[in-house]
Amino acid sequence: MSEIAAALTLVGMPDPADACDAAQWPATHGALPPDLGSLGLEQSARRGDPLPRPRSEPGLRLVTRGILCLTHAGTGLCTAIIGQGAPAGPAGGLWMTDGAFVDVGFETLRQHYGGPTALAVWMQAAELSRAAVEAELVCFVRHPASRRFARWMLALMKDADTTVITQTELARLGGLQRTSVSASMTTLQLRGALKVMRGRIAVQDRAALEREACGCGAPLALAAETGESPPDGASIGSADGTLRFAG
Repeated sequence: MSEIAAALTLVGMPDPADACDAAQWPATHGALPPDLGSLGLEQSARRGDPLPRPRSEPGLRLVTRGILCLTHAGTGLCTAIIGQGAPAGPAGGLWMTDGAFVDVGFETLRQHYGGPTALAVWMQAAELSRAAVEAELVCFVRHPASRRFARWMLALMKDADTTVITQTELARLGGLQRTSVSASMTTLQLRGALKVMRGRIAVQDRAALEREACGCGAPLALAAETGESPPDGASIGSADGTLRFAG
């Protein structure tokens, strides 16, 4: 029995692993329930807007549109790039595209799903948020900046051919000198993946960009988009299966 399960048992609450019957959402899936975003009032955001502080009421926050960069409170560094269907957690963030999110209180979860399943959903959202940050950290250590930026660009331009972003912004979010960002963008441009312009970046060859990008988080990115289980071997918290949105 896990420490969390043991603690829940002590206070008379069920283990989330046993919370759902066959007719309910399976908490062991990488994705959250597909109707979760309909349980709260959608709040729109524009590119460059900071993510507002969450309400004091226990609950979760879910991205419903756009791409959000979660940021470290003290440094402003990017701790995860997440998109539609991803829980944002309690961290701060910066919208990299126009987007939207919902806040869903735990009481709303309980009324909609029932107590045990609401707890399982809430814990799954917390775990996915943690895993996204962990995956970005592992990526920072394992991969050169060009591969990480290629993954970011795939996320930003999943449904478009251009995105509005400057190399200064990338340097601030990536914790790098602007010269290092410039070198990474030049590498991607010389390899035919991107075209870098003043204040924006365009996809030149999407297949080439996909080859240059690291695959951090790809299995759970697919799971979050489809609502299906992650592929075998992709577990929450693994270096290759934790980031919500990898393009």
